[in-house]
Amino acid sequence: MRKYLLLKTLPEPQKRSGRKSKLDPFKPYILEKLKEGPYTASRLYREIKEIGGIVNQI
Repeated sequence: MRKYLLLKTLPEPQKRSGRKSKLDPFKPYILEKLKEGPYTASRLYREIKEIGGIVNQI
């Protein structure tokens, strides 16, 4: 904190790496299901698993 207080100007924030998510391949499916109506996370998890998705429960 002291380091930043002593600076006259703040450094530009660094961009984060575009790390991919395990859910990226399923995002279109998830978004479509959410448009249909309310879905619980456990129901989406079950459906993704049924269509062959390899995801770990968080």
